[in-house]
Amino acid sequence: MSSSFDGDVLIKEGELRVGNTAGNGVATALGTGTIYLGDTTGSLNATLANGRLGNNDNTTLANNIVTQANASGNILTISNQAVASNGNLLLNGTITLNHDLVIDTLNKTTLAGAITGNGPGYKLSITGNGTTTISSTGSIGVGVNEVIKSGTGTLILSAANPAFVGNLKIDRGTLTLNTANTLGAGATVTLGNSLVGEDATINLVSAANGVASNIS
Repeated sequence: MSSSFDGDVLIKEGELRVGNTAGNGVATALGTGTIYLGDTTGSLNATLANGRLGNNDNTTLANNIVTQANASGNILTISNQAVASNGNLLLNGTITLNHDLVIDTLNKTTLAGAITGNGPGYKLSITGNGTTTISSTGSIGVGVNEVIKSGTGTLILSAANPAFVGNLKIDRGTLTLNTANTLGAGATVTLGNSLVGEDATINLVSAANGVASNIS
Protein backbone atom coordinates (compact mmCIF):
# COMPACT_ATOMS: atom_id res chain seq x y z
CA MET A 1 0.00 0.00 0.00
CA SER A 2 1.39 3.39 -0.96
CA SER A 3 0.65 6.52 1.04
CA SER A 4 0.79 10.28 0.52
CA PHE A 5 0.87 10.74 4.32
CA ASP A 6 3.67 13.13 5.25
CA GLY A 7 3.19 13.30 9.02
CA ASP A 8 5.29 11.58 11.67
CA VAL A 9 4.73 8.05 12.98
CA LEU A 10 5.09 7.26 16.71
CA ILE A 11 5.61 3.65 17.83
CA LYS A 12 5.08 3.89 21.58
CA GLU A 13 4.87 0.18 22.37
CA GLY A 14 4.58 -3.22 20.72
CA GLU A 15 5.67 -4.06 17.16
CA LEU A 16 4.87 -2.30 13.91
CA ARG A 17 5.63 -4.35 10.79
CA VAL A 18 6.25 -2.59 7.51
CA GLY A 19 6.77 -4.03 4.04
CA ASN A 20 6.18 -3.32 0.38
CA THR A 21 3.55 -4.67 -1.98
CA ALA A 22 5.84 -5.79 -4.79
CA GLY A 23 8.21 -7.93 -2.75
CA ASN A 24 11.18 -5.79 -3.78
CA GLY A 25 10.94 -2.05 -3.45
CA VAL A 26 10.31 0.96 -1.26
CA ALA A 27 7.89 0.60 1.66
CA THR A 28 5.64 3.66 1.47
CA ALA A 29 2.81 2.74 3.84
CA LEU A 30 4.27 4.96 6.58
CA GLY A 31 4.52 7.97 4.28
CA THR A 32 7.52 10.27 4.25
CA GLY A 33 7.62 11.62 7.81
CA THR A 34 9.92 10.73 10.69
CA ILE A 35 9.41 7.48 12.62
CA TYR A 36 9.72 7.95 16.39
CA LEU A 37 10.49 4.73 18.24
CA GLY A 38 9.52 4.41 21.91
CA ASP A 39 7.76 6.71 24.36
CA THR A 40 9.18 9.40 26.62
CA THR A 41 7.32 7.94 29.61
CA GLY A 42 6.59 4.42 30.81
CA SER A 43 8.69 1.28 30.46
CA LEU A 44 7.19 -0.50 27.44
CA ASN A 45 9.35 -1.92 24.64
CA ALA A 46 8.83 -0.83 21.02
CA THR A 47 9.89 -2.47 17.74
CA LEU A 48 9.93 -1.48 14.07
CA ALA A 49 10.02 -4.71 12.05
CA ASN A 50 10.38 -5.88 8.47
CA GLY A 51 7.01 -7.38 7.57
CA ARG A 52 8.00 -9.10 4.30
CA LEU A 53 7.86 -12.90 4.62
CA GLY A 54 8.63 -14.11 1.07
CA ASN A 55 11.96 -15.61 0.06
CA ASN A 56 14.41 -13.05 -1.38
CA ASP A 57 12.01 -10.18 -0.62
CA ASN A 58 13.75 -6.85 -0.05
CA THR A 59 12.25 -3.88 1.78
CA THR A 60 13.64 -0.34 1.52
CA LEU A 61 12.58 2.24 4.10
CA ALA A 62 13.48 5.88 3.38
CA ASN A 63 12.09 7.46 6.57
CA ASN A 64 14.35 9.05 9.17
CA ILE A 65 14.18 7.24 12.53
CA VAL A 66 14.50 8.79 16.00
CA THR A 67 14.63 6.88 19.29
CA GLN A 68 12.77 8.63 22.10
CA ALA A 69 14.57 9.54 25.32
CA ASN A 70 13.38 7.50 28.32
CA ALA A 71 15.13 6.76 31.62
CA SER A 72 13.14 3.61 32.43
CA GLY A 73 15.33 1.06 30.62
CA ASN A 74 12.82 0.09 27.93
CA ILE A 75 14.21 -1.72 24.86
CA LEU A 76 13.89 -0.13 21.41
CA THR A 77 14.51 -2.42 18.42
CA ILE A 78 14.65 -2.41 14.63
CA SER A 79 14.06 -6.02 13.64
CA ASN A 80 14.61 -7.99 10.44
CA GLN A 81 13.53 -11.33 11.86
CA ALA A 82 11.15 -12.29 9.05
CA VAL A 83 10.89 -16.08 8.73
CA ALA A 84 11.80 -16.18 5.02
CA SER A 85 15.36 -16.47 3.76
CA ASN A 86 17.60 -13.90 2.06
CA GLY A 87 15.40 -10.88 2.72
CA ASN A 88 17.23 -7.56 3.03
CA LEU A 89 15.95 -4.60 5.05
CA LEU A 90 17.55 -1.42 3.68
CA LEU A 91 17.27 1.71 5.86
CA ASN A 92 18.18 4.77 3.79
CA GLY A 93 17.17 7.46 6.29
CA THR A 94 19.16 8.87 9.18
CA ILE A 95 18.99 7.35 12.67
CA THR A 96 19.11 9.74 15.64
CA LEU A 97 19.62 8.23 19.09
CA ASN A 98 18.03 9.76 22.17
CA HIS A 99 18.00 6.24 23.63
CA ASP A 100 19.96 3.04 23.07
CA LEU A 101 18.92 1.04 19.98
CA VAL A 102 19.06 -2.67 19.09
CA ILE A 103 19.35 -3.89 15.48
CA ASP A 104 18.18 -7.55 15.39
CA THR A 105 18.93 -9.33 12.10
CA LEU A 106 18.04 -12.86 10.99
CA ASN A 107 18.82 -12.31 7.31
CA LYS A 108 20.35 -9.04 6.06
CA THR A 109 19.98 -5.45 7.27
CA THR A 110 21.76 -2.45 5.73
CA LEU A 111 22.04 0.92 7.48
CA ALA A 112 22.81 3.46 4.75
CA GLY A 113 22.13 6.74 6.56
CA ALA A 114 24.07 8.61 9.23
CA ILE A 115 23.74 7.36 12.83
CA THR A 116 24.20 10.05 15.47
CA GLY A 117 23.23 10.64 19.08
CA ASN A 118 21.90 13.58 21.06
CA GLY A 119 23.48 13.87 24.49
CA PRO A 120 26.39 12.22 26.27
CA GLY A 121 26.33 9.07 24.17
CA TYR A 122 24.15 6.06 23.44
CA LYS A 123 24.64 2.40 22.58
CA LEU A 124 23.97 0.79 19.21
CA SER A 125 23.63 -2.98 19.72
CA ILE A 126 23.88 -5.34 16.74
CA THR A 127 22.49 -8.82 17.37
CA GLY A 128 20.97 -11.82 15.61
CA ASN A 129 22.35 -14.54 13.34
CA GLY A 130 22.33 -12.55 10.09
CA THR A 131 24.49 -9.86 8.50
CA THR A 132 24.16 -6.17 9.38
CA THR A 133 26.03 -3.68 7.17
CA ILE A 134 26.75 -0.05 8.04
CA SER A 135 27.48 1.20 4.57
CA SER A 136 27.90 4.95 4.05
CA THR A 137 30.89 7.15 4.88
CA GLY A 138 30.61 8.72 8.31
CA SER A 139 27.58 6.63 9.26
CA ILE A 140 28.64 6.22 12.90
CA GLY A 141 28.88 9.77 14.15
CA VAL A 142 28.99 12.01 17.19
CA GLY A 143 26.87 10.91 20.15
CA VAL A 144 27.22 7.16 19.53
CA ASN A 145 29.24 6.14 22.57
CA GLU A 146 29.35 2.39 22.04
CA VAL A 147 28.67 -0.22 19.36
CA ILE A 148 28.13 -3.74 20.71
CA LYS A 149 28.13 -6.84 18.48
CA SER A 150 26.42 -9.91 19.93
CA GLY A 151 24.74 -12.91 18.32
CA THR A 152 26.45 -15.31 15.91
CA GLY A 153 26.01 -13.09 12.84
CA THR A 154 28.28 -10.57 11.13
CA LEU A 155 28.64 -6.80 11.40
CA ILE A 156 30.20 -5.22 8.28
CA LEU A 157 31.64 -1.70 8.35
CA SER A 158 32.16 -0.82 4.71
CA ALA A 159 33.12 2.88 4.85
CA ALA A 160 35.19 5.28 6.93
CA ASN A 161 33.76 6.55 10.24
CA PRO A 162 36.22 9.29 11.27
CA ALA A 163 33.89 10.86 13.86
CA PHE A 164 33.44 7.66 15.88
CA VAL A 165 35.62 7.75 18.99
CA GLY A 166 33.62 5.38 21.20
CA ASN A 167 33.96 1.73 22.13
CA LEU A 168 33.35 -1.18 19.77
CA LYS A 169 32.73 -4.45 21.62
CA ILE A 170 32.64 -7.75 19.72
CA ASP A 171 31.10 -10.10 22.30
CA ARG A 172 30.18 -12.74 19.74
CA GLY A 173 30.16 -13.29 15.99
CA THR A 174 32.26 -11.51 13.35
CA LEU A 175 33.24 -7.91 12.68
CA THR A 176 34.34 -7.27 9.07
CA LEU A 177 36.21 -4.06 8.20
CA ASN A 178 35.96 -3.56 4.45
CA THR A 179 38.03 -0.44 3.88
CA ALA A 180 40.62 1.86 5.41
CA ASN A 181 39.70 4.04 8.42
CA THR A 182 36.46 2.23 9.14
CA LEU A 183 36.96 3.25 12.76
CA GLY A 184 37.94 6.66 14.02
CA ALA A 185 41.39 7.16 15.49
CA GLY A 186 40.01 7.29 19.01
CA ALA A 187 37.88 4.14 18.82
CA THR A 188 38.71 1.20 21.10
CA VAL A 189 37.93 -2.37 20.00
CA THR A 190 37.30 -5.09 22.60
CA LEU A 191 37.32 -8.63 21.21
CA GLY A 192 35.50 -11.34 23.15
CA ASN A 193 33.57 -11.43 26.41
CA SER A 194 34.51 -13.88 29.17
CA LEU A 195 30.94 -13.87 30.45
CA VAL A 196 29.54 -14.89 27.06
CA GLY A 197 32.10 -17.61 26.35
CA GLU A 198 31.54 -17.61 22.57
CA ASP A 199 33.81 -17.07 19.57
CA ALA A 200 34.45 -13.50 18.40
CA THR A 201 36.34 -12.66 15.20
CA ILE A 202 37.63 -9.58 13.37
CA ASN A 203 37.97 -9.95 9.59
CA LEU A 204 40.39 -7.32 8.24
CA VAL A 205 39.51 -7.08 4.55
CA SER A 206 41.58 -3.91 4.21
CA ALA A 207 45.11 -4.06 5.61
CA ALA A 208 45.04 -0.26 5.98
CA ASN A 209 42.13 -0.14 8.44
CA GLY A 210 44.47 1.03 11.20
CA VAL A 211 42.75 -0.53 14.22
CA ALA A 212 45.31 -3.10 15.38
CA SER A 213 46.77 -0.86 18.08
CA ASN A 214 43.31 -0.22 19.52
CA ILE A 215 42.29 -3.87 20.00
CA SER A 216 42.11 -5.19 23.56
